[in-house]
Formats: sequence, structure tokens, C-alpha cells
Amino acid sequence: GCSAHSVEAALVAAELGADYVQLGTMFPTRTHPGKVPEGPSLALAVAAALKARPGPTPRLVGVGGVDATNVGRLAAAGCDGAAVIRGISGAADP
Repeated sequence: GCSAHSVEAALVAAELGADYVQLGTMFPTRTHPGKVPEGPSLALAVAAALKARPGPTPRLVGVGGVDATNVGRLAAAGCDGAAVIRGISGAADP
């Protein structure tokens, strides 16, 4: 897999044969303070660009600030999965 913060980087990852592309930062996160998140719109744009090209389509994984309140937005935007850290490790009852 590869990590991407743009449509262009995701397309390069696909051309290199990545089986998944980690997209983000999707939402504000303490891991990257002050970083403006790309948001689910990046997933929408990447999913469309990947479908428009020939060849296998890597799975998309949204990362960054993901929790139970926003993970559905990633699924709706075309992500196949999500990486969650603080949403689990910081939960009162993980």
C-alpha cells in the first residue's frame, strides 16, 4: 500500500501496483496539529479518478481524526475502510 494526500499521488500509487491507498488526513487530529485536513472530498475525487482509468483499482482507506461520528462520511465518499487510532485508544470503553 501507499499513502497519498492528493489525487495525483493516489494515481501514481495505483500505477505502481498498490493494493490500497491510505488517504488523509481526513479530519482534524491531534496527531497533526495545525494541518488543514483534506477531508472526504479527497476520497470522492480519488475514487472517481481511479474508476476513470484502466486497470485494477486499489482499495481506499481514510485516516486521520476518524471516529464513530465521522466514519460514515468516509464510506459515503468512497473509502473501503478507515484507520482509527484515538477513536479507539482514547475511548472511555474501547
